[in-house]
Amino acid sequence: MPSWQTEYAALGDCRIALYDTGPSDGATIVFSHGIGGAKSVWIPVLEHLPKSWRLIAYDYRGGGESEETVSQPLSLHQWAIDLKALLGERQVESSPVLVGHSLGASIVLQFTLDWPDVPGALVLIGAEAGLCRLGPMMQERSRAIVESGIDGWIKGPWRAAPPFSKATQTNYPDMIDKYSEMLYLTGADRYLRAVTAIAESPDLTEHLGGIAVPTLVLIGGEDDRTTPEAGWDLVAGLPSARGVEVADVGHTLSYEAPERVVGELVQFVREHDLA
Repeated sequence: MPSWQTEYAALGDCRIALYDTGPSDGATIVFSHGIGGAKSVWIPVLEHLPKSWRLIAYDYRGGGESEETVSQPLSLHQWAIDLKALLGERQVESSPVLVGHSLGASIVLQFTLDWPDVPGALVLIGAEAGLCRLGPMMQERSRAIVESGIDGWIKGPWRAAPPFSKATQTNYPDMIDKYSEMLYLTGADRYLRAVTAIAESPDLTEHLGGIAVPTLVLIGGEDDRTTPEAGWDLVAGLPSARGVEVADVGHTLSYEAPERVVGELVQFVREHDLA
């Protein structure tokens, strides 16, 4: 079992924290987390993937354990630039499979539009093309954090409506506390900067036709953030996409249904001869 030792990649004014395990000559799978998350959100998936694969899960700029020497506005474009630099720093030469959850999925989409020849395939989880649609909800979160602080928001509004289905909350009540650790790690300032980036992010819907690589879209059947309808619209807009809706789970599939994510990811990689 890998130890999930945190490493750091120096990218100019930012040190990106990451896990990097597995052989360099195997399939390379790169994981981007969502807002308020961290690379550790992927561990329930990573620990069950083939040992012959190289697995890279990283904390994007302004998230997790990544560190900035200069605080600057966040954006999909900047995060995509960072991902490109990270692949170079890690000497990823083969066409990687890019996996993104929520905001991480939007980063992956923006990256693929900017560098279409780099990815071998995409896996988008809890995703939609126009994440800016969540702007009003994000701004409401901002107001709550400013008024009550990160602790008050987590213990109040967030805990009352976490990113999990009702079934998950009933069956795994400790999952809320486990996930909240990543929110505390992010902190108020960095979370608010990411909220602004989401609210100001471009709607990528009209550009999806330019993404030709094979794409798997995993959809939570009870996702109240990026809804199933938005997920299926994303599938319809991508030329080479296949969608899978997972019943009885919400927004955070890597926590709520890791076995299903592993199964779908392994099948997808093998059916497209990416390993």
